[in-house]
Amino acid sequence: MNRLVVLDLDGTLYSLGDVVARLFDIQVEFLAGKTGMPASEAAEYFQRHDIYPEVTCKSKSATELFLSNGISAAEWNAFRQDRFPVDLIDLSKAVSPETVCGFRKLGKCVLLTSNSQSCASRILNRLSIPASAFDEIICSDTPSAPVPFRKKTAMGGLLARFSIPPDAMVSIGDRFKTDIEPALELGGSGLLSGRPDVLPTILRDLLDGAPCTRPGCVYYSAASPRPRGEL
Repeated sequence: MNRLVVLDLDGTLYSLGDVVARLFDIQVEFLAGKTGMPASEAAEYFQRHDIYPEVTCKSKSATELFLSNGISAAEWNAFRQDRFPVDLIDLSKAVSPETVCGFRKLGKCVLLTSNSQSCASRILNRLSIPASAFDEIICSDTPSAPVPFRKKTAMGGLLARFSIPPDAMVSIGDRFKTDIEPALELGGSGLLSGRPDVLPTILRDLLDGAPCTRPGCVYYSAASPRPRGEL
């Protein structure tokens, strides 16, 4: 069966722990400047909406939160893209270009990220991953991206465009609400993992048709109510 593999970027292809604290500061700085609220209140606001200064699979997307409150993607992306701490990414803990390219052996492979195109390009360049590793790259400001940007809507569009049934889609990411739940709601499956070093094993299991229940990832399927594996 031709499959659709949807890969997240931050925390999936590289360790989010390298940059998460700085990213949180950038988000706080933006919101405080936009609304005039003190930075401490902005930080509390984010945490009330499940956006944190540390790595957790329960965290949600700041971009989607901004868009749901009427803040344009263009404004947030312009603020974020030049401040994103690309140089903090530890390449020794990142996924290899060869592993990313290997996912295309399964069928279609798409990078789906709430980053801007400019920011995603800078990260991929840092990781030495060519854009040609993917059949498509969808960012929050890609012309074909849904407005407002939602990963579930983007995934649904990919299924229709590639004529792939939902049960042949697997989304791989480090945040359940943002990366995994949308795929499940569409009838697909998901692999929750915040460890780039586990991706080669995930790729081998998917190619072999084996269950992905290795330490470091949890497998979810719309067809099965009980997840398998452990982080």
